[in-house]
Amino acid sequence: MSAKRTSQVLLERLIDTNGFAVRKSRNDGAFWYTSGKPGPFYINTQNIAGEHGAEAALEKINHILKADHPKEAQAKAIFEVIQHTIANDESYDNSINALVDYYTSHSSHKPIVISGGERRDWFFSIPFAKKLNLPHICLFKSGEYLVTDHEGNSIELDVRGSKVLHVADIINLASSYTNRWIPMLKHAGTAFTETLSVAVRSQEGVLNLQANHVSVVSPLIVEKPLFKEAFTLGLINEFAYNEIISFYDSPEDWTRRFIIESDLDNSNMNSREMERLEVFKKTDPYQLKSELPAFFT
Repeated sequence: MSAKRTSQVLLERLIDTNGFAVRKSRNDGAFWYTSGKPGPFYINTQNIAGEHGAEAALEKINHILKADHPKEAQAKAIFEVIQHTIANDESYDNSINALVDYYTSHSSHKPIVISGGERRDWFFSIPFAKKLNLPHICLFKSGEYLVTDHEGNSIELDVRGSKVLHVADIINLASSYTNRWIPMLKHAGTAFTETLSVAVRSQEGVLNLQANHVSVVSPLIVEKPLFKEAFTLGLINEFAYNEIISFYDSPEDWTRRFIIESDLDNSNMNSREMERLEVFKKTDPYQLKSELPAFFT
C-alpha cells in the first residue's frame, strides 16, 4: 500500500468518526487546544477506533486500570477490550491493516517486539502486535511494564537487546516518550531506535526523539501537504483548506482575523473550551490585548 493510499484510508476514517474536524465556514467556532490557543482544525487519532467505540473502550480501560488487580490480569483484560472493539468495526480493522502495510513497506527495522504506552497507544500497538504475531510490552504510567504474547497473555521473555517498535497514536512534543517510554524501554534493556506514530502533529517532537536516537515513521504528517490532500480528495471544503493554510502561515494573523470576524458565542462552548479561552485571555500569547481590548474584557 502506498503512502498516499494509507493517508487516504486514515483521513477518510478520521473524517467519518469526527477524529478530524475543521471550520467549514466563518459561522463555525475555533478549536481550542490544550495550549490555550485557538485553531481552525482538530485531530484525534484515537477515533480511528470509532467515535463511540474509542470512547467506550477508554472507559473500560480506565475501569480496568483503577481495579486492584495484578498487571497480568489488567493486560489481558485490556487486550480483550481492544480485540472486541476491532472485531466489531471493520473500518478500524482496515485502518490497522493500512498502518501495518505502510510500516512494513517504509522500514527495514524488523522489530522483535512491539510496545505501546498507557492508554491511547494501545488502540494501535495491541492490534499491530497481533497482526504481526509479535510479543507486546504494555508500558504503564506507573513505571511498570509487562511483556505479553500477541493475545495479551503474560509471558516470561528476556527483551534485553531486542529490537522494539513503539507504536503510538500521535506525536506532539514527544514528552511521553522522553519522560516515560524511552527511560522504561532503556531500563528494560531493549534496543529502541524506531517508533511508528499514526500522526505527527509537531516536528519539534520528531526532533526531540531524534535527539534521543529514535527515528519516526508516520503516514500522517500534519502539515500543509496533508491538508492539500484532504482538499483534493474532497474531504474538506475550500474555506477550511484556505483557513488552515493561513493558520500555518501565521497563527497570530489567523487568530487576529478570527477574533475580529467571529461572533464568539460563549453559550455554544463547553466547559473545557471555556477554560482554554480564559487561559488565552489571561496569557495573551500573541500580545493582542492592546489591539483588541473588547475581546479580552
